[in-house]
Amino acid sequence: MHALNRRGFTLIEILVVMGLLAVILSAVYQSIGSTQRLTSTQVQRLHVQQNTRAAALYLSYALRELDASDGDLKSASATSVRIRSMRWAGVLCTDPQATVGGVGFMLRNSLLFGVRAPNSILDSILLFRDGDPTARTDDRWLVGGLQSVSNGNCPDGAPGTVIITAISAASGGADSALVGITAGAPIRGFQVEEISLWDNAGERWLARRSADRGGSWTAMEMLVGPLTVNGLQFAYFDSTGAAATSVTEVASVGLVVRGRSPKPAHLSSGGIGYVHDSVITRVTLRNNQGF
Repeated sequence: MHALNRRGFTLIEILVVMGLLAVILSAVYQSIGSTQRLTSTQVQRLHVQQNTRAAALYLSYALRELDASDGDLKSASATSVRIRSMRWAGVLCTDPQATVGGVGFMLRNSLLFGVRAPNSILDSILLFRDGDPTARTDDRWLVGGLQSVSNGNCPDGAPGTVIITAISAASGGADSALVGITAGAPIRGFQVEEISLWDNAGERWLARRSADRGGSWTAMEMLVGPLTVNGLQFAYFDSTGAAATSVTEVASVGLVVRGRSPKPAHLSSGGIGYVHDSVITRVTLRNNQGF
């Protein structure tokens, strides 16, 4: 007789395989869970790192071009600054002339740069007065309000922008713009802007608002966040490195930005909580007078 062929598995073999499979599946599940937790934490960490660096970069850009000695820094506190924020810059292609409403001149469009075009409702201007070209002690920026903007052509036929502006009394009025300024002089358009640590429904954000030429403010615009409760701090220093006693003495600004992740994550120290990061830097006001 032929021996019976052995088919199938014994109960013990099945139990051993099921036990091994359970151990393997448990290890795979734990590995997947660990990977998911690590990925979630890394996403939150990346978010807060990008936020803090973006905030520091924006603040550095906004502050670097200021001239505090000439009034670009309007007010300063530990958590906010109010500055002249530039919107555009151009070059005159005609000499200034007295006109109804103030002083008129034309800008060359090919040399007009900025985040937007000149706006008579929003903008004030800084017009450079060279005075005596052989001396620099009389150089200064005249402050004015933009009264009207229209299209025109420069004397050589190139497209231009006609500007009518009222020079402030503090800058000497219209007469100060009619002498010592010629075609080729630079002009800059600005709005007063406030940058601060803003509380939005219990979350802190780096935010800003701007004023039109009449002094009306926009609503706060949230730029970067969330930040910590003390997520934005300014410190102001004079040219010697000592604490500045007035806004016109400020030569550099110390910045501290402290970010917080949008969502809690698994922390390397154990437990679940928000991920934090910070950036510390110092910005020199490059346009301060050096003579």
